[in-house]
Amino acid sequence: MKKTILLLIVIVFALTACQKNWEQIEENQSNEISSMSDLVVSSDFNWKTTKDVLVNLTGLDINGVIYIKSLDGDIYHKASVNSGDSYSTKITIPTYVSEVNMMYKGVLTNIPISGNEITYKLV
Repeated sequence: MKKTILLLIVIVFALTACQKNWEQIEENQSNEISSMSDLVVSSDFNWKTTKDVLVNLTGLDINGVIYIKSLDGDIYHKASVNSGDSYSTKITIPTYVSEVNMMYKGVLTNIPISGNEITYKLV
């Protein structure tokens, strides 16, 4: 008997606890976007998902390979560099990236991106 009453209370609670606000649902459906032409986008919105970054490295003391990577380890750029030279290049990275990792001589260094430029002196 107790189980039946408890089951009945649970069923009644479950049926009444999930009431929908039909007015709000109808209002949301009238504002629904069904195609790209329904979108309203600001004229100054930048649709680019990548950015070009200028990389300037100095202080190269041995011939070797430089890797510029994402913080997750994805390689953006790989280059062979010569001792005594400076190195400059332009790389394309996702717009949300604000810092990269650079590996040179087996050392991994975290470098912030300032504007659209990476300038770093190796020691």
